[in-house]
Amino acid sequence: MMDAMRLGARSWIAKILFFFLILSFAVWGIADVFTGFNRGSLATVGKTSISANDFQQSYQTELNQISQQLGRRITPEQGRQFGLEQRTLTRLIGGAAIEAHAQDLGLTLPDSAIAAEIQREPAFQGLDGKFSRNAFDGILRQLGISEQAFIATKRRDDVRDQILAAFGAAVAVPPAMADAVHAFNAETRVISHLTLDPAKAVTIAEPDEAKLKETYEASKSSFMTPEYRKLAVLLLSVDALKTMTPVTDDEIKVAFEKERNAYSVPEKRRIQQISFKDKAAADAAKAKIAAGQSFIDAAKDVGATETDIALG
Repeated sequence: MMDAMRLGARSWIAKILFFFLILSFAVWGIADVFTGFNRGSLATVGKTSISANDFQQSYQTELNQISQQLGRRITPEQGRQFGLEQRTLTRLIGGAAIEAHAQDLGLTLPDSAIAAEIQREPAFQGLDGKFSRNAFDGILRQLGISEQAFIATKRRDDVRDQILAAFGAAVAVPPAMADAVHAFNAETRVISHLTLDPAKAVTIAEPDEAKLKETYEASKSSFMTPEYRKLAVLLLSVDALKTMTPVTDDEIKVAFEKERNAYSVPEKRRIQQISFKDKAAADAAKAKIAAGQSFIDAAKDVGATETDIALG
């Protein structure tokens, strides 16, 4: 928030607003806040007066808020040691100046907006998340303020917040507007003029038929229509060629027989052989293979590997 206020204070709009605010202090003036403590008002800003009662209520509110934050009761003497009196008076004077400016601008808030904002306040809501009248009254009792005074203070503070938000917002001039203002301020004009004397102007004689024909013949191409060409395109595709050149089944058969070798793949066999000591061992292995034993397992029974029995 402070960064946004610093950034906004640099803009020309904020500077103009600050100028009028300072001017209002100079025109209206502020009464002596220290020598007039026993009079009807402590300070007057424009048409807004800060009474001793207003100061006492605000000061008590400050004490109550700090007491709630610290968890213990703060006495007026302790608050004075903390500088709460000066802070309260400064806040009231600044608020009165802003309130006077708001009155000049005609700014106000309707009752419906104030009521809606109070109902949205988390401190005034019950366990169900809705506005609680008991919670609202309890907090007002703790602050020592009536409902009417709280609503009036709420309305005044909200109007002040709107004005302060306008001061604190970062106002950036659109580039198009900045360029337009710069162009208007820095733009220059260079005027050049030439005065023609009709008496010294060259008079061109009317051309005769022979001169017109000579000029036409010299630039005949400029008066002609451009030449165009027509292009005919023949698109050849496989489907079009099929319709143009039909092929019969007999022709397909003759072409196949002629190139049969190109469509045939030679059959191959892989040979495996197991060596046995005698015919009886070979017959026993043959019986096992016929019963379901694999050829590889039969070779392993006689101590041969798959590489040993492969002949290619």
